Amino acid sequence: MAFDKLIGLNDCGALSYNLGNSSGFSVQQVIDVVQTVVSKDGYSVTVEDGERRAGDPATLVADAAKVKVELGW
Repeated sequence: MAFDKLIGLNDCGALSYNLGNSSGFSVQQVIDVVQTVVSKDGYSVTVEDGERRAGDPATLVADAAKVKVELGW
């Protein structure tokens, strides 16, 4: 189904989807998971902590409804 959707795109077309489970995660939680995953391969991510900027969200939430409907995921 995903491949069929891609074949229908024209040269300038693009698809974008949020992939998540509709649960919120803090930025720190996302950073912690990334650090855990990349450290298994001997890598690390440099993080620079700072004050929250105006407009920064307290949590990050992805709604995967579009990809479920369009691609059946």
